[in-house]
Amino acid sequence: MTALDVVAWRSAWRMRSVEEKAALCFGLLACAVTLPAWPTVPLVLLAVAASARHAGLPRWHLVTGLRAPAVFIVVAAASTAVTMSPTIGLSASGLADAVQTAARAIAATSATLLFASSTPVSAWVAALRRLGVPATCTDVMTVMYRMVFLLLESLAVVRQSQVARLGYRTLGLSVRSAGLMTAAALTRAWSRALRLEQGLSSRSFGGSSGHPTGPAVSYAFVAMAVVTVSGVAVLGWLGGSR
Repeated sequence: MTALDVVAWRSAWRMRSVEEKAALCFGLLACAVTLPAWPTVPLVLLAVAASARHAGLPRWHLVTGLRAPAVFIVVAAASTAVTMSPTIGLSASGLADAVQTAARAIAATSATLLFASSTPVSAWVAALRRLGVPATCTDVMTVMYRMVFLLLESLAVVRQSQVARLGYRTLGLSVRSAGLMTAAALTRAWSRALRLEQGLSSRSFGGSSGHPTGPAVSYAFVAMAVVTVSGVAVLGWLGGSR
């Protein structure tokens, strides 16, 4: 499991229905994307932070999880601040657009991360089944998710072995070890994936039927989500229209 999976399984919202959490998280995401950036973005971040505390997520978990996406967001948004004519440079309007784009993306990503941090993969896959997604598709999603961990585990095992043999002492050795690690990890992952596929075939992979039941929807939680999203939407709209 990754750190995100561990947090999701330990979350106080783990046993809540996916529909409840989706109403809150994706509602906040929609606000961040569609409404005026100011003051919507701070309001969304405040709502996400309060929800994360209510869900029992570790302190600073969302901040830690946002670090990697934030790098890509800032780099992508910076391109909008650069003007190409008549000369390459920065413009006030372009810089403002870049800041707004980055702020919206970070707010939307934080809402998505809140959903992922409180909902195990097995829960939202089951929710997709209840929505009518074919069993074969959800089974493929589950297997592919498992394959990622097989590959990461293979990389970790091979790298640990190379480090023990001082395979990264110099730049040349590092390049050579990286190539060997890639080849060995892919071979190891392929072998384990083949065994996994054989095991799934013996269990009638893709032949499951019916729709798994989930936790009952809490109308109190849904009402709280609607009030929260509506409050952010109204305040964001009124503040942005001034």
